[in-house]
Amino acid sequence: MTILTRSIIVASIFLVGCSKKQAEDDSAAPASGYSVENVTSGGSVSGHVMLVGEHPATSMLETQKDQDVCGTSHPNPGALGSGNGIGGCVVAIEHISKGKAFVEQKWEVDQKGCEFIPHILAVPVGKSIVVANSDAALHNFHITKGTETIVNEAQPESSPAREVKMKTPGLLAVTCDVHPWMRGYVYVAENPYYAVTDAQGSYSITDIPAGDYTISLWRDNWTVELVKDGEGRIQSYKRGPDFVKQQQVHIEAGKPVSLDFTLP
Repeated sequence: MTILTRSIIVASIFLVGCSKKQAEDDSAAPASGYSVENVTSGGSVSGHVMLVGEHPATSMLETQKDQDVCGTSHPNPGALGSGNGIGGCVVAIEHISKGKAFVEQKWEVDQKGCEFIPHILAVPVGKSIVVANSDAALHNFHITKGTETIVNEAQPESSPAREVKMKTPGLLAVTCDVHPWMRGYVYVAENPYYAVTDAQGSYSITDIPAGDYTISLWRDNWTVELVKDGEGRIQSYKRGPDFVKQQQVHIEAGKPVSLDFTLP
């Protein structure tokens, strides 16, 4: 790499960081319209997300970049575990305007082993996540909602962690343009009635005011197709469409409800 090339890269990183910082300073986080109140005798909903049909086999992905750091193959970030329970699903109640308070914690994403850890992170709207790079390689975290770029910043090796406020509600994808197999997600919630399923596919949402609600489920697809050119170079990692499902649920005061989902 020439001195001129390095200078261009450093300047680009600086400009992207400055423009993003300015954008964050100039705009306020959108109000979610959710208000906190004391929930007495709240109900709950819990259940499992289970796989129906044959277990998919796409567990490892070939890689062709930074193999000294990332290896010649890498686990498919959306792959399932060995059982039938499906982890990494977001289960959330939509359109609830008031109820319990959000849980305060620290939300972190690390670029480690050439993947985003955790693969899916849920965070309240208006809160910040801390993004770090623990690898001896250049990464960038490119956060998008659909085709809209929310954040796109480079993180060279040994660079400091970056705090980013999550002002856009909904499901955001996180990719690394340097290592295109890397993919994660941030679910930015407008209310605290959500859960991410564990490795067994279990979830639980508590302290729900009595009423009728729509429960939504989201999970990224575990199918990944490698698109190569005529010389065997990987051009892209083509992923299947996300899984999205909804169910209606009636919550009574002080009573639990069991609600399961199946995929695909």
